[in-house]
Amino acid sequence: MRHACKGFLLLAFLIPHLACTRAAHEALSLAAWMNNTVAVRALLAAGANVDAKNEDGWTALMRAALHGHTATVQALLEAGADVNSKEPTKVTVLMVTADNGHTDTVQTLLEAGADVNAKDDEGWTALMWAQDRVHTEVVEILKKAGAKEAK
Repeated sequence: MRHACKGFLLLAFLIPHLACTRAAHEALSLAAWMNNTVAVRALLAAGANVDAKNEDGWTALMRAALHGHTATVQALLEAGADVNSKEPTKVTVLMVTADNGHTDTVQTLLEAGADVNAKDDEGWTALMWAQDRVHTEVVEILKKAGAKEAK
């Protein structure tokens, strides 16, 4: 952990020079994945693209949501992150979060306007992902938000 902190301190000095580079977008994605909300806010304030995608088509919001880092998700949303962004197979941020059972993050995404009935390339919705993994709390949250059962 000590090395990660030093890395982010070094990053703080480099932020003005990185703002519009691929390195800044990678740093934002890494900070989101590590739940370092302070670094996320600093990178965004320096001009990092909140919706930049990595080589797999994932945004920083997706990486934070995958791990249920609700505070970081909120910071990214406040900075204008696309709550309905999709990776190449049309999997959304909400689907990733529902699949992993992160109830607080699911609620945060829904409150930010996530499309509860969006479908991926296979026709799956966030509700189907949550049901498949038996995340009953998430299933109930999604249903209350208007998620439709598959026919």
